[in-house]
Amino acid sequence: MIPQQTIPTHPAEMDDSKPLKMKELSELTEVSSGTIRYYIKQGLLPEPYKPHKNMAYYDHSYVEKIKLIKDLQENHYLPLLPI
Repeated sequence: MIPQQTIPTHPAEMDDSKPLKMKELSELTEVSSGTIRYYIKQGLLPEPYKPHKNMAYYDHSYVEKIKLIKDLQENHYLPLLPI
């Protein structure tokens, strides 16, 4: 009998070595994909790995960086410029 593979439903269950797609990154951080692209354009986040023109992968460090940006904005009232 083949064991069933379970799909992670909680961020803590996700494999940290697997790169994230934009949708997954957006869901984990609760930040829109447009906002994430804006952060990249402004230099707050590094450019993602892009194996193809319309495909990008993000490592899990992006999750922590985005959470830090949102924390600085919401709890410390910092605009993006000084961040």
